[in-house]
Amino acid sequence: MVRRVVDRTRHQFAVSVAEIETQDDRRVATLGVVCVSNSRTQCQAVLQQVLRFVERLPIDAEIRDVATETIAALE
Repeated sequence: MVRRVVDRTRHQFAVSVAEIETQDDRRVATLGVVCVSNSRTQCQAVLQQVLRFVERLPIDAEIRDVATETIAALE
């Protein structure tokens, strides 16, 4: 199921997605999503779209926590 979510999200958006952290526990999945842009606003908008997309997928799962971090390079 996790692989399907990762693949569908990559296909739908121009982002990198990977399962991170809790790979040893089949009951929990932690996904990392990365967006790179020259616009902080654009990245935030894309990540919100990704979250809404994943929330609407017909999967038997619950999103428990969402954290975002913006890193500005060369400012």
